[in-house]
Amino acid sequence: MKVNDALYVREAEISTSDLKDRVHNALRAWDKVISRKDDLLSSLVLYQDVKETSVSSASSASSVPMPRLKTNHVISSALLKLERQNQTFADILNNRFILSKTLGQTAELLEMTLDQIRHNQRQAIEELTAIISHDETERRKQRIHEIESKMPPSTYSALFGCDDGLDLLVSQILSAETSFVVAITGIGGIGKTALADKVTRTVVSHFRFNEIVWIRADALSLDNDSLDYSTAIDLFANEIAKSVAPEVAGNASRESRLARVRQVLKEEPHLIVIDNLETISNTAFLMRQLQDWASPSKFLLTTRVRPIGEASVFSYSVDSLGSADAGSLLRHHAQIIGQPDLAIATDDQASYIYDIVGGNPLALKLVVSLAMTMPVEFVLNDLTQGNTSEVELMYDRIYKRTWQALTHTQRRLLRAMPLVAESGGSVEQIRAITALDDIELWPAMNDLVNRSLLELLGTTWERRYGVHRLTASFLQTNINHWDEADDGDEDEELQL
Repeated sequence: MKVNDALYVREAEISTSDLKDRVHNALRAWDKVISRKDDLLSSLVLYQDVKETSVSSASSASSVPMPRLKTNHVISSALLKLERQNQTFADILNNRFILSKTLGQTAELLEMTLDQIRHNQRQAIEELTAIISHDETERRKQRIHEIESKMPPSTYSALFGCDDGLDLLVSQILSAETSFVVAITGIGGIGKTALADKVTRTVVSHFRFNEIVWIRADALSLDNDSLDYSTAIDLFANEIAKSVAPEVAGNASRESRLARVRQVLKEEPHLIVIDNLETISNTAFLMRQLQDWASPSKFLLTTRVRPIGEASVFSYSVDSLGSADAGSLLRHHAQIIGQPDLAIATDDQASYIYDIVGGNPLALKLVVSLAMTMPVEFVLNDLTQGNTSEVELMYDRIYKRTWQALTHTQRRLLRAMPLVAESGGSVEQIRAITALDDIELWPAMNDLVNRSLLELLGTTWERRYGVHRLTASFLQTNINHWDEADDGDEDEELQL
């Protein structure tokens, strides 16, 4: 990865000495039409923030290229602050670099010796650099907060067994020389979304991208077989446009929207995360479109289906956790939800659970939540009675027992969740569907989140609630059978 290429990778940390050199170079190149990369401040978020319309309209020198105008804007803003702190320093820099006066002319104008001008100029550049460094640091903190506040809240408090995969995926996303489409693949519940979230939050601090957009593919109903190709692509383009080109979102023609989204993504690097691509069909049709929009922008996908025949797509398969990592996850989740026995499970006990449940994170979490109300031996014996080599059958038995462990209010809430939009429902919508008041709703909601049955979606400011697609699938197909089974299992449940 070429970490020094400012066009693609902005430094995660600011080097004061390096910044001082670049500030000095930028001052010396103030009125140059042709600039080198070292003469610009393009690696700064402050530079990225400068709007082309504001600097082009304020400059009468139409021959000055935009990168130079944006760099000069950053310098000018810092000079105004320097002027308030030290008028002499500001006067020296303005005369020497903005007005292009010689050392002698500046010395004469400010009634100083040449040595005094040289000394004060060095100090002035240091002060100017300190101002820019401070402003850049504060802007980076603000920018990280802005981006992360638009992402769905993390569904995990810690990740296990994915350090190597995380490093590999981050390097793929940050590099300008690798694939522009990166796919995280694996079965349901294996942790694709959690890994994509961690990758994205790690990438944010490198300021590689102008914008990071997170899209849930299921919320766009891209699995709907009745959607034709152009309609599906337009839905997808409109979702991107909401963040990167709001002027064409919803109220423009399909052609102008596609053209504008392509223009934005090709002009400046953006990262578009597409979560929950589930079928071969929607993965295939998107691949063609993404290749056209990519470079310098990148796409990060999570999908159950590995893109076939796409040499330009980097695919990373998430495998089940090994025994040690599964044990760590089991203990961690038990501690989080308040299951004290499993929180201190021995290695032998954790290995015993792992041998039956396997290393699927969602399955492990569901088993831990079941152990809140049932003996662990009962849960594991119940699983061994089925064909646990088939993941779907194992999930069926886990979900069935989980359903049986829920209260009437919790079932009522969970039964309603497939009725909300796939992008999740607001508290108001869930209240209306379930007819539950807050006294009943919030305890049930918190418990279902702890049981890994409800997902937190939306953003910090617009919280929504949904269910994992695997959970929704079992609810929609098996819920009536589970209710019927409750009658037959009543005596067994009483014995528990």
